[in-house]
Amino acid sequence: WKFVKYSVKEVSVLSEKTEYQVKKFLVKFVDYSFWEVQWVDEFQIRMYSYPMFIAFSRKYDMTTPMYLEDGETLSDDLEPIIDLENLNETDLYKTFYVYGIKPEWLQIHRIVCIEKNNDGYGYLIKWRDLPHVNSTWESRKAKHMRNICNIKKYIIDFNNFVVEAIERPIIFQKASLKSKVYEPYEKTPSFLKFNENLFLHHYQLEGLNWIRYSCYNETNVILADEMGLGKTVQSIAFLLSLYKEKQSCGPFLVCAPLSTLPNWEREFEIWAPDFYVVTLSMTRENREFIKNEEFYLKKCSPKIPRSARKNFKFHVLLVSYEVAHIEFSTLKSIKWSVLVLDEAHRIKNKQSKLHQNLADYRFKFKLLLTGTPLQNNLEELFHLLNFLSSKDFSKAEDFLHEFKDLNKEAQIEKLHKMLGKRLLRRLKSDVLKEIPIKSEVIVPVDLCPLQRKYYKAILNRSYSTLVQKGNTSSSLLNVLMELKKCCNHPFLFHLSEEEEPFDESTGYHKYSNLVAGCAKMILLE
Repeated sequence: WKFVKYSVKEVSVLSEKTEYQVKKFLVKFVDYSFWEVQWVDEFQIRMYSYPMFIAFSRKYDMTTPMYLEDGETLSDDLEPIIDLENLNETDLYKTFYVYGIKPEWLQIHRIVCIEKNNDGYGYLIKWRDLPHVNSTWESRKAKHMRNICNIKKYIIDFNNFVVEAIERPIIFQKASLKSKVYEPYEKTPSFLKFNENLFLHHYQLEGLNWIRYSCYNETNVILADEMGLGKTVQSIAFLLSLYKEKQSCGPFLVCAPLSTLPNWEREFEIWAPDFYVVTLSMTRENREFIKNEEFYLKKCSPKIPRSARKNFKFHVLLVSYEVAHIEFSTLKSIKWSVLVLDEAHRIKNKQSKLHQNLADYRFKFKLLLTGTPLQNNLEELFHLLNFLSSKDFSKAEDFLHEFKDLNKEAQIEKLHKMLGKRLLRRLKSDVLKEIPIKSEVIVPVDLCPLQRKYYKAILNRSYSTLVQKGNTSSSLLNVLMELKKCCNHPFLFHLSEEEEPFDESTGYHKYSNLVAGCAKMILLE
C-alpha cells in the first residue's frame, strides 16, 4: 500500500488548496490474473472487503508505506502503467516486479481448458509458480495477452495434446497385442535428446536398462544409488521409455516428499516435456480444482468426443506422502501403471500410514528410490522388500532368522545373491572415477568496509539479545544467520541496495559495488 495526495477542489466548503492523503492498496481480484492488478482506495476496500482489510491491517504496519523489492518505499509517483499493451522489460519492472509480483506469475505454465464463447474462444490458463486454483479464464483479445509472444505455441501444444489424449488408449491397446522383446539401449535414446546438452552418463544408462529389464520381467525393484548420481533422471527416462516404446500409456504415480516436488516438476520439464505432469498439492481447494479439471479430459476442449471424456488427461501425477494419505480413496480407485516412490526409506516401518496406504493401491510395477536402503537393521530392509513383493517376502521372522548372523561370509553372499535382482546400488567412488579427490583450501579473508558497517549494525541492534541471560537459542540463531548473510554478501539485505545508483533508463540498480562490497568477490576477481 502507499499514500496518495488528493487535492479537494470540488467541495466549496473546503479551501481550494486543501490537500489530504489517502491510502491506496495494490489489489489482485478473484478470478483475474496478476496482469490485471489495480490500485484501489482504502474506503473502497473497507466497503467491499472489510474482513480482508482488517486481516491485512493486523499483518502489516499501516503507518509507514511498505518497502519495495529494491528497498525503496512506496510513494505517490509510483503508478502502474494503464496501457498493458507492448510492455518492455522496464515497464514490467515498474508496473509489477517492483511491487513483489514475480515474473513467473505473468508467464503461462499451460492451457488447462479451451471453451468456445461469443467472443471466439476462452482459455483457462494456469500461471507458472502459482497453484491451479489461481488459474484464470483469458481471451486472446485482452490487451495484456498481447505481451505473451508465444501464446500461439501454447494453443498449438494444447490442441496436439488433446488429439494425443483422445487416441492414446487405442494406440497403446493395439501396441499391446504385439510381442514385446527387451532390447537394451547402447546410448542415450533419441527421445531424451531435446537439446545437445542432454545425455545420460554410462552408469545412468546402465541403471535405465536395469529398470527396463526388471519391468519386462515383472520384478519390482529398488534403485539405491548414492545421492547425486541422478536417480530422478533415471526414473523419468524409464517412464518416458515405456511411453515412447508403446509399452504403457500410464497413468504414472510419483510419490515424493513435499519439498522435492518442485524439483521433480523441473526435471520432467527438462527431460520429458511431452508428458502432461500434474502436481496434486496440499490445499483442499486446489486438490478439488485439479480433480475436476486435470484428471480426465471431460470437456476441456470442443474437439473431445463423448467416448473420450473419461480418458486420463495427465501422464504423470506428482503427490506428496501426506496427499497420498488424504486422497487415499480417490487415488486407490485408479489402476496405476507405475509407482515411483522417492525417499523410499519412509516406508521402512510396515505400521506407517504411507506403507499401509500405498500397499492398497494398484500398481503394475513399483520402483523405489532411496540412497540409504539399509539404515539401522535388516527389519527395515525386509519391509521395503515386503512392499515390493508380499508373496516372496511375507514373514519378517523367517527373513531375520535366515540372516541373523551377517558376520558370516556365507550369509552375506546369500543376501547379496537374493538382492541382486531386486536392488541396484552404485557409489560415486565406483562410477565417477574421473572426478579427482576432493581438496579443500581455506583462505581467511577480512571483511570489506561495507560488510564491517553492516556487521557492526547487526551487533548493535542485537545487543540486548546477546547480553540477556537465559535467552532462547532461536533468537541467538537469528542473529547468527544475519551475521552469516552479511559475511556472504551485504546485498542480501534489501536496504544495502539503497546505496547503489539507480539507472532510470533500465529501471534497475547499476550494482557497481557488487564486487567491491564483498571481500570474497574481490579475492575471486
